Amino acid sequence: MRILATFICAYILIAWTSVSKGALILQVAVNDVVASSPVNVQPGDSFSFDIYLTETDASNELSTIGLREFRLSASIDDPSFAAAVSAVRASSFESHNGFQSNTTVVNSSTLRFGGLGDQSDPAVGVFPDDDGVADRSVLLGTGEYQVANNASGDALLVLDPTASPLFLPFNLADQNGNTFDDGLSIASTSLILSVAAVPEPSTLLGLVVTFAAIGVYRRKEHCRSTLST
Repeated sequence: MRILATFICAYILIAWTSVSKGALILQVAVNDVVASSPVNVQPGDSFSFDIYLTETDASNELSTIGLREFRLSASIDDPSFAAAVSAVRASSFESHNGFQSNTTVVNSSTLRFGGLGDQSDPAVGVFPDDDGVADRSVLLGTGEYQVANNASGDALLVLDPTASPLFLPFNLADQNGNTFDDGLSIASTSLILSVAAVPEPSTLLGLVVTFAAIGVYRRKEHCRSTLST
């Protein structure tokens, strides 16, 4: 009996942590364009970004079944580079009071996103909306950071699926609208934010003097060539 109970528990554990066959990735869009590193930001400016879950293979699970639930966090690896301002859940999802499912500013460097699909009867998942920003993708939410006035160099924006003690971060709906049909293993992703180096005043002065000297030299050469002819 003990062996049978152990076998049943193992089977439930394997089924519960099953990984979807579909290849799904997290993507960041800035100004309605899927972003790639590095993304240039300016000191003192706000930086807004959209988070998408994107289908990358031909299984079409996200398109045919829909996303039922998600949880993830966004964080800056250097808190002095930028401060968290806001986290807004996509309107396709509803709030949830469960652990790590709400959307909020956690601390000065971390945002948290989470939500459920339509909870009506029967409940349904959220399907991709190909709006030209990220094809075969579901918009999860929008985040905003305020870049520090003295920010310089680079910082890393990390999107990390966050599991609760009971549930995996992402789950598809099933044909009956049940919430936890398939646990999806989604990898974290990151984006480099970069502040372009501003030349020191002395460097700018040196450039001005250099260009002025070049201009004077060219004028002299032009005069000499004119006189020689």
